[in-house]
Amino acid sequence: MVALLMPKYKGEEKDECFRSCRKEKELGTCFLGVSIRFADVVRRHTGIPESDQMVMGMAIGYPDADAPINRFRSDREPLEAIVRWVH
Repeated sequence: MVALLMPKYKGEEKDECFRSCRKEKELGTCFLGVSIRFADVVRRHTGIPESDQMVMGMAIGYPDADAPINRFRSDREPLEAIVRWVH
């Protein structure tokens, strides 16, 4: 897991970080917003000081296309059943 630290949250910087991981390094990424709820645990294992505000966590790694979990596809509701478009 990577803790993304920024003096001020800027969405475009976060997006660029993920684009770079995917394009340049062929890495897979996954937001771990829940890691912020356990900031004390993350800080204990990473040494991130209290003075740094944790914005989110991110898992980074090389995807394994042969792993069974990466071939799993869940049933999903059709988009029309859960989204209401407002014009």
